[in-house]
Amino acid sequence: MKPLLVWVTPGFGMFFGTLLSAWLIKPLGVRKLVPVALYILLQVFIGIMAVSIIRFIQGLSCGTVLPVIGSMTANWATLKEQYCFIVFGHLFVQLVPLACWPFSSWLLKLEFTLPFIFYATIAVIFAAVWVLFYRDRPQYHRLVNGLELNKIVTGKIKAISNRSVKKKSLGMVISSLPVWAVWISAFSYFVVIALILQYLPIYCHIILKMEDPTPEIAMAFSLMLIMTLLYPIWIRIARKSGEKMSISLFNLISFIVIGVAFIFIGLSPKNSVISRGAFIVTLIALVLSFYGFYRSAIFVGRYYAKYIISYAENSFAVAFIFVSFLVYFLDNPEGFNEWRVVFITVSLVQFITAAVFCILGSWKPEEWSKQTWNPSVGRRLVSVDQIDFHNEECGFIEMKII
Repeated sequence: MKPLLVWVTPGFGMFFGTLLSAWLIKPLGVRKLVPVALYILLQVFIGIMAVSIIRFIQGLSCGTVLPVIGSMTANWATLKEQYCFIVFGHLFVQLVPLACWPFSSWLLKLEFTLPFIFYATIAVIFAAVWVLFYRDRPQYHRLVNGLELNKIVTGKIKAISNRSVKKKSLGMVISSLPVWAVWISAFSYFVVIALILQYLPIYCHIILKMEDPTPEIAMAFSLMLIMTLLYPIWIRIARKSGEKMSISLFNLISFIVIGVAFIFIGLSPKNSVISRGAFIVTLIALVLSFYGFYRSAIFVGRYYAKYIISYAENSFAVAFIFVSFLVYFLDNPEGFNEWRVVFITVSLVQFITAAVFCILGSWKPEEWSKQTWNPSVGRRLVSVDQIDFHNEECGFIEMKII
C-alpha cells in the first residue's frame, strides 16, 4: 500500500490545499499566499513514508494554483480579458514537459540531488520576485495609472462590494448545474493531464523501452503550446459561430476526439505510428476544451467566475487520485495489455464528459452573476450606459485608497 501513497497523496494534498487556499486568500491575499506555497516546496525527505508526506505537502502547495489564478484574474483582468489571464495561467501544463523534464533529466545524470536543490532555489527566487512585484489589487501598484484602473474595475464595483455573495460563495456555485458541468469537464481535462504528467515518463521507459523520449515529447508539447498561444484565432472563430454554439461545439469536439485518440492508443501496437499520432492529437484536442468549459465558466459566473475556477482545483485533485488508483490496481504494470485498460477507461471518461456538458453546460449567467458586466459585450465603454455612477462604477472608489 505504501507505493500507492506516493502517487495519491498529491491529489489529497491538492484537495485540502484548495479549500485552505480559498479560505486564506481573503485574509492574506494572493501576494502572501504564493510565497508561502513556494517555500513549502523547499522540503526534501528520504524514505517511502517521508516521500508520501512531502508529496502531500507539495499537493497542498499545488492546491493554491487555480485559486490564485481565479483571484488574480478577478482583480487584475478586465471582464473582457478574463479568458486571456486564464489561458496564460495554465501554460504550466505545456512548459513543465518542455522545459523541466529535459533539464531535470540532465541534472539527474550529473547528481541525484541536483534537481531538488535547483528547484528549491527556483522556488525561493520566484517567491521573492512575486512579493517584490505583485500586488493583490491594481490600486496598490504604483505602475497602474487612473485610466488603466478605470478599465480594470469597470463593471465590477457592485460585485466587489457585495459582501453577501462573498460569504456564501461555495454554496452559491455548488447549487448551480452549469458550474458542475464546468467542474466535470475540468476533471476530464485533468485526468489526461494527470496521466501524462505522472506516468508518461514511466510508460516510455518501462513499456516502450525508450532510453530518451525527450525529443518526441518536446515536439508534441510544442504543438500544444503553439495551439494555446493561437487563442485569439480560436476566440474569433468562437464569436463568429455564436457563444452558445461555440462553447458546446469546442467542448464536444475536444472530448470526443480525445476519447477516440485514447482508443487508438489502447488498441494499436505499442510505439506504433498510429499511437504516437494519437498522442499528439490528444494534446492538441486538449487545448480546444479550454474554449468550451473555461469560457462557459466565464459566461456563467462573469466576475464570480473566480469562485468557479478556484474550486475547479478540486477537479484537478480528484483526477490525480483517480488516475493513481487506476494505474496502481493493474495486475502487471509492465505489461502493455494492462495499460490498454487504463487508456480505454480514460476514453470512456471523455465520452461521458462530452455527454454531460451537452446536457448541463450553459453560456447564460446565473442569477447571482447577472448584476456584473457582460463579458460578451463587443467593446468596453461603448456608451456611458455601462457605467453606474451611483455605485462609483468608473473606478473612483478604487482611486480613493491610492
